[in-house]
Amino acid sequence: MSKRNRDNFTVKTTTIMRQRAGEVCSNPKCQVSTAGPCGRDRVTSIGVGAHIHAAAPGGKRYLASMTSEERMAIENGIWLCANCSIMIDRDADVYTAEKLRQWRYEAEQRAADGLGKRLGGLGFDVKSIIDHQYSKHSLVEAIAKSHRDQEGFLEGLDSRFCVSSGFVQGRQRIELRAKEPVSMQLQVKAKSGSGYMEGFRDFFDHGKKLELDVGDVSIHGSRLLSHILMEEAQGGGKLVFSPAVHAVSARIEVVNPITGSSEHVAELVGEVSGGSKSIRFVAEAFDGILSIGFTQDNLIDSPKVHTINMHMNLDQWEKQPLKSLPYLRKLISLFRRLQDGWDVSMTLEHKGETMFAGRGGFQSCQNEIRDVVRFLTYTSRARSVSMLLGKQLFFTKAAMFSDKESSELDEIIQLLEGRGQVPVESLTNTITVDVAYDEKADQIGVLDETEGVRRFARFIENETQVVEVFGQWIKLPQRSVEITGFTPRIKHKKRMKNGDFIKLTFEPAEGFSVVRGYAR
Repeated sequence: MSKRNRDNFTVKTTTIMRQRAGEVCSNPKCQVSTAGPCGRDRVTSIGVGAHIHAAAPGGKRYLASMTSEERMAIENGIWLCANCSIMIDRDADVYTAEKLRQWRYEAEQRAADGLGKRLGGLGFDVKSIIDHQYSKHSLVEAIAKSHRDQEGFLEGLDSRFCVSSGFVQGRQRIELRAKEPVSMQLQVKAKSGSGYMEGFRDFFDHGKKLELDVGDVSIHGSRLLSHILMEEAQGGGKLVFSPAVHAVSARIEVVNPITGSSEHVAELVGEVSGGSKSIRFVAEAFDGILSIGFTQDNLIDSPKVHTINMHMNLDQWEKQPLKSLPYLRKLISLFRRLQDGWDVSMTLEHKGETMFAGRGGFQSCQNEIRDVVRFLTYTSRARSVSMLLGKQLFFTKAAMFSDKESSELDEIIQLLEGRGQVPVESLTNTITVDVAYDEKADQIGVLDETEGVRRFARFIENETQVVEVFGQWIKLPQRSVEITGFTPRIKHKKRMKNGDFIKLTFEPAEGFSVVRGYAR
């Protein structure tokens, strides 16, 4: 059963809650130990981090005025054994929020008082309490008996099932195994827009996971399953049907269809499942950023047609500094190859045996690939600008930009990296500028037209520019232009005063060059 839209506690919060209660149920009339050894090197737990005010609407003591953070906070939790966690939700009028908070406070006080003391020296004796309840059982056996009691109760509802009860990673787990073929009737309310019909079809035909709202499902023919569904319905649970899956390894490459050259993309582990009409493989690369899938028709007397698909999910990049985005270069390289018409090659292996080897192109998706390359290229350029200027910029998928703005970022990078040399072949026209006359600087004397003298001039903007990157504004340094190897030609009035303009023309001479950049 999976839960959605619930403000569940984090593992860290549950761990702290358990430790603050001293690994003991906080119900003062219970106080059983909630953990013990299992097997040679494992731990079994019957403890639950229960919500005082429910984690979702419809739950016991739900308080609509609370925020999500408040529901997930440790102040809204109490550590209980599995039995007591069920008990407090069966009668919320008796087990009020105030009472549960008092239980938690008293339990933490008992744990604090007993810290560093032998078990027999506590204000209460956990072992004696358990021995009182189970006089012939040790502490470990008492925990095991709690599980056996629950298993016995559930098996009593339907003896055709073998029930195993446990507590794994802070969540109760009940495993059902049929002892014999079990016949029952499953009824589903096919609400408009639920997609249940398509879901069942995909489950049987293609082995896709099917999820049903517990409130829409009823089972006839098994009191056990009916009981479990009724319990889960109170918390808005899900009934999940999953196909049998097999773990396989996959090697992904991109291949040039003309030359046959290839480049490695990723080695990954995924799962293969299937139905009556197709088999499918799904896996994730680059820590979940890229999902890679494969499907193949499984119909008799029909050609084997396979489809390779990819999906990119950048949620983990959201609001992260551009300089620390993982796998950006790998993604750009991959999608640029796809844009250039390269194929994706996939080889699947199961226990050393090749299950599938094939490749396919993405020519039908060129528009989508072009958009991905465009966005990743902008992101890469923005990251370079951020790092070159030492400015902290943050990523967002909602960024809006034009191709011109992306090209401007590329130009900024070139100038910041000192690659602003203007090609000589593009300098087809003479360069002429107006220079404000300053009699103190003796500009006319400095700019005499003496031949053979190597000249150098540098111009710096008076004003700086700002540029928007991922919705954030950054200030650029002043732009500069450096001209070397020229003969100056000047035109000016016979009588000059401050503020008049001198027309200065740069005629190319030996070693002529023009370099654009930023003043640092």
